[in-house]
Amino acid sequence: MRKKVSFFVVLFGLLCAIVGAQSKERGLRTFWICWGNDTLLHTDRDFTNGLKLTWISQNFENPRDNVLFGWMPFVRKPDFKHVFSYSLRQDIFTPDDLKRVDLDENDRPYAGYLNFEVGIHSLNDKRMTSFSLSMGVVGPLSLAEQTQKFVHDKAPKAPDPQGWANQLKNEPAVQVMYE
Repeated sequence: MRKKVSFFVVLFGLLCAIVGAQSKERGLRTFWICWGNDTLLHTDRDFTNGLKLTWISQNFENPRDNVLFGWMPFVRKPDFKHVFSYSLRQDIFTPDDLKRVDLDENDRPYAGYLNFEVGIHSLNDKRMTSFSLSMGVVGPLSLAEQTQKFVHDKAPKAPDPQGWANQLKNEPAVQVMYE
């Protein structure tokens, strides 16, 4: 099942890239960075850090005539522009006490989430419709432990997180979103 889902996500991303490459307008449309960190609130617990990097393509024409995307109802609307997006995201979650080595079953566990997302968006001046597919992992493969320890090593007065040995185990994460 995982291989089929992986194949579908990769195939969808490649198809978006191929159609996006056929755009008449060349070049970078938008590069977007979204960062959230609880240091801004002087805490280090629960949701502790998130970073999402997104690239949004130039407009592409006539997706309704494209066999790969013509089936999507929102691409058939006249006077709408259409773009693709590609995102890489990492989120980190930690319990309240970073110095605690053992697992506290009454608190949030250490966890990381890393994913890649591809999307197609239809928009005009008043409305945007989006379909996206993301695939990622929760657990050690998310590299959340290494990210947090790297940042805490560089930050003055940041406590060394001790409980990452208790983080959630590796599990695949797949999301299909329609907005």
